[in-house]
Amino acid sequence: MNRRFVPAKPRSNKDLESLSLNLVKHYQPGVINQKQRFDTEEFFDVDLEKLTGVATDYQHLESGIYGYTDTDEMVCAISKELADDPSSEYFFRSTTAHEIAHAVLHVSDYRLRRAILRSVNKKGHDSLRLFHESEIPLYRNPEWQAWRFAGALLMPAQAFLSAVKSGESLRDLSQHFGVNASFVMTRARSLKINVKN
Repeated sequence: MNRRFVPAKPRSNKDLESLSLNLVKHYQPGVINQKQRFDTEEFFDVDLEKLTGVATDYQHLESGIYGYTDTDEMVCAISKELADDPSSEYFFRSTTAHEIAHAVLHVSDYRLRRAILRSVNKKGHDSLRLFHESEIPLYRNPEWQAWRFAGALLMPAQAFLSAVKSGESLRDLSQHFGVNASFVMTRARSLKINVKN
């Protein structure tokens, strides 16, 4: 399956780390040095709209869709079923962090680009061009950016490294940060850190 996206503003892993760390420091600084989790639900419900202007909502979504961020409607929605399912807590946290990332990273950029298109096109045409995922460099792929930002938001590098150094296993890290083990492994690879099973 080759998905199609509007390329995002170029961002490096370092850029995404810095942006997410700044957000954590501002809203929930205790996550960095203490054994607490970033509260995605509280941030989504209370702070995201204030920060980005993007309204938040829980909706009944089609099967297989767990969240979306709509640039035109200025809304970020999470599946109500996912939010209400206590057995999916970790997946809910990562999905919410992913949609938070889209709201923070992409909404204002895409809206600005569309406004520029409207101003230069006589007929007010403002559609952004979609590209196949394979045609977009990784650092401009909005999905890659959102997952990298989400990983850094839920598992800040300093807290992650400290937990690994204290001997936490993959399972411990999963429980510590409240994310699935596969997301822990992805984060470990991005930080070039070995995690013990």
